[in-house]
Amino acid sequence: MAADLGDVPTEAQATKYSTLTRPAEIADLMKAIHGYAGDPSTVCCLRILPHVFTRPGEPRNAR
Repeated sequence: MAADLGDVPTEAQATKYSTLTRPAEIADLMKAIHGYAGDPSTVCCLRILPHVFTRPGEPRNAR
């Protein structure tokens, strides 16, 4: 029964993540991404992410 569940939280815990909302902040991020000169696979991933809106783990774990 429900009483057997014990200390189950009644509401989901909200987690807030920072985000860029101002066009100038987004422009600065895009400039930084295009100026990055690291590993070629990282460069490709960084340049694709803003256009496809996936979570960072999805391309990282892609095959």
